[in-house]
Amino acid sequence: MRKKYAAAAVAILMCLTLAACYIELEAPPLRGGWGYPDLFTGTVYGSGRGYGAGGVRVTVDLEYGFIVDVDFDLRSETAMFVRGLPDRLLPIILQSNSFNFPDTVGGATVTNMGIKAAAREAMLKIPNVTEADLDF
Repeated sequence: MRKKYAAAAVAILMCLTLAACYIELEAPPLRGGWGYPDLFTGTVYGSGRGYGAGGVRVTVDLEYGFIVDVDFDLRSETAMFVRGLPDRLLPIILQSNSFNFPDTVGGATVTNMGIKAAAREAMLKIPNVTEADLDF
């Protein structure tokens, strides 16, 4: 009989311990929807002034307000400074659904500022998007 009570007490103690340790996880915040109309699907283009003479251009593909791909045209930039830059920037942009990334990513500060300017021009082509909607 004592073993039954001991086993019940242990079971209750384990349940209380598990209940005390239970942490409710929050759902991750949704990307997007904070400036790009949720239903916008399409491609927008923009250009900006980088370090090189020809400037930089970006092509931004969006689906339902989410950035799904970005194509960077950095041909006029100094190759040794921008080598691999798109590969470093793209995950940051896709994860945050924004072009709000540090200007120092990859060491091409002026080029990054040109990419942001090109992205700003592109995103402003989306219907109903204003400067106030952009966070970069």
